[in-house]
Amino acid sequence: MNTIQVKSGQSLLDMSVEHSGGMEGAFRLAAANGMSLTDDPVVGDKLKPSSVVDDKVAVTFGNMVHKPASGLTGEDLALDDNIRVFDDTFDLAFE
Repeated sequence: MNTIQVKSGQSLLDMSVEHSGGMEGAFRLAAANGMSLTDDPVVGDKLKPSSVVDDKVAVTFGNMVHKPASGLTGEDLALDDNIRVFDDTFDLAFE
């Protein structure tokens, strides 16, 4: 069975955007995993994915090194130089 792994700073909404291509999938993601939409997923846990809402968005995030993680704080970013909010995909889109 396919699973998706929770990364640091990710909420169910972040995971839904990354894997299904939209926030609409967050309700299905929560239900598929016996969670509430407001539950905080545990870093490293493997969840059952929900159906894809927008293929283009899901593929874009699938190809990016950095993933949506709205729970990251300024302190997290200051402690790890390898964390970037956007990767080169975003930078190159605006050249």
